[in-house]
Amino acid sequence: MATGYNAPLGTANIGETKATTFPRTVGRVSAAGVINTETALTDVADKNNPRGATSSDGTKIWVGGGAGGVRFTELKKTTSTSLQSLVTNVRQVAIFNKQLYVVGRSDEERVKPRVHDRDRRVGPADRA
Repeated sequence: MATGYNAPLGTANIGETKATTFPRTVGRVSAAGVINTETALTDVADKNNPRGATSSDGTKIWVGGGAGGVRFTELKKTTSTSLQSLVTNVRQVAIFNKQLYVVGRSDEERVKPRVHDRDRRVGPADRA
C-alpha cells in the first residue's frame, strides 16, 4: 500500500490542499502486479499529507497522515471512518500478527507504537 494525491502533476503546495479538492489516494499493488489507485479519500489528511496505509487483505485499509488520526476504509471507497483522534499526526500504520500498530505524534509528545486489543490498549512490551 502507498499513499498519494489525486491531483495533476506539479500541483503547487499539494500538502496544503483540501482533501475534497484533491483526494488522498491509496494505491495497492496486487501479487500479480496490478496497480489500483481507485481509493481516493475526501476525508483523510485534509490540508495536510497522507503518510501511510496498510491492509490485512488488500481490501480493508487503515490509513493515516499529518491530520485526522487513524482511519479505516475499503478498496475503491471515497470516504473513511475515524478510529481514533488522540494521535492526529500519524507517521505510519502497520499490521503485525493481526494487530494494528500506529506511530505518530500527539501535539508535542512523542507517541510510542501501540496496538489496539479488544478491551484495552496495550503496547508491544505488554504482549509477552
